[in-house]
Amino acid sequence: DPRPDRRRNVRRADARAAVRGTIGSLHLGLGLSTLTLAPTIVHRFRAEFPDVAVTMDDFSSSEQIERIRRDELDLGFVRLPVPPDMAAVPLATDRLALAAPANVRFDRHNRLEQLRDTNMIALRDARGPGLAAQVRAWQRAVAFDPQVVHHADDIQTVLALVSAGLGWAIVPAGSAGLLARHITLEPLGDDTEWTVGATWKPARAEGPLARFIAIVRDFERGT
Repeated sequence: DPRPDRRRNVRRADARAAVRGTIGSLHLGLGLSTLTLAPTIVHRFRAEFPDVAVTMDDFSSSEQIERIRRDELDLGFVRLPVPPDMAAVPLATDRLALAAPANVRFDRHNRLEQLRDTNMIALRDARGPGLAAQVRAWQRAVAFDPQVVHHADDIQTVLALVSAGLGWAIVPAGSAGLLARHITLEPLGDDTEWTVGATWKPARAEGPLARFIAIVRDFERGT
């Protein structure tokens, strides 16, 4: 019966493919500033390696790093820098931006006065601790202490509430593409900018993850 030989050959072929990184699975993390960046890179990877199953989950940068350390994630798209035991590639920059309903037009010389007596919507600190800390630092720097009337659990909800006219928010400028036609976005200064990138545990950079890292590095180089 030739069937056992065929099954052994299939298993050997699958094992070789797994070592080469052309089959298998990847579990990735992404965050507020990489909601559009990460899927772009994953789409490029999937076009080249369609037999690798990819899942993505939304976590804060700090939680992604801890999950990578526990081998619960293979790679994360996070704020940089990362701890020295992690490998990383910078991919893009982002900055804070004021988001308001589409009918609002900001007066750049008086925009804080425009917002001072209006409702603010914010992401819960636990969902984006890095963003929350940066927003508070900016508010202290410009002596602006708005009243938050609603906290949301994800950035999509924050933007949806803004687009519905229920208030304004401070968000990563890179997240605006989620509802770009329904909000007015006013990026803040260079001093609110940060870098985002991909990070992973160096010891695990093999198989499908090694293939994905190569795609990430190509993206970094613009190729």
